[in-house]
Amino acid sequence: MSPRWAEIIRIFIDLCLASFLLYRVIVLIRGTKSMQVAIGLLVLMFLTYMVRMLNLTVTSWLLDQFWLAGILLLVVVFQPEIRDALADLGKSPLVAKVLFSEQVDFLTQIKKAVDDFSARKIGTLIVLEQEIGLKNYINTGISIDSRITKELLVAIFQPPSPLHDGAIIVSTDGRLLAAKCILPVTSSAEVSKAYGVRHHAAVGLAEVSDAIVIVVSEQTGQTAVARNGRLDPEVDVNQLFDELRILYQNKAKKSLLRAIESQTAGGRRNT
Repeated sequence: MSPRWAEIIRIFIDLCLASFLLYRVIVLIRGTKSMQVAIGLLVLMFLTYMVRMLNLTVTSWLLDQFWLAGILLLVVVFQPEIRDALADLGKSPLVAKVLFSEQVDFLTQIKKAVDDFSARKIGTLIVLEQEIGLKNYINTGISIDSRITKELLVAIFQPPSPLHDGAIIVSTDGRLLAAKCILPVTSSAEVSKAYGVRHHAAVGLAEVSDAIVIVVSEQTGQTAVARNGRLDPEVDVNQLFDELRILYQNKAKKSLLRAIESQTAGGRRNT
């Protein structure tokens, strides 16, 4: 592609993006008091341009002082519209996927470790905390409170690590809280005695909490998951982690929207 065509395409994309943003701003403030303010700002922009063209020094200086504080003025005046725009942005599935991808990166690290443990038949017990707190079980283990990486999980679960027995517990925001935690063992007859202690402990915790518990068998390398008091002994790992990513992305999105709505309510009370 020639430099000339590349420049034309760049300008075209630039104009399209600018037009789209301008359109969204107009739609957002149309019919509100902010629309009158926006028109006033456009008039001031035109006036500033004309003053500089005519080289009117004093008037130009006064307008420059106004524009120095213009950003703060815009934030104050358009505060409700900015909040509404952020709320609409958070509702977009595509935008949410981009915005919240970092929040679910810990799942990528866990999946890499689970795939490795499954291939090498390393027994694993991973607890994903949900709404019900697991402090009692966290206190039975060794406190870690660390960002999750595959390497850290391998260091924990690979024998002869002193932490490989027991479960790790992951917080709702994806931090590794503790290792070597002791979980309650189910007494349900529905769980086959052919399964080991890890599987019975996974179901035991799933019976008394809303936690999601991932188990890798050291006998077969098969990955299982316990949730809602039941054990799924043969899960598709890719599908499981796709579901978990959606679950945690939705949680992050709801948290953001609650924060925006709270700020909006506070702003309205103050106006």
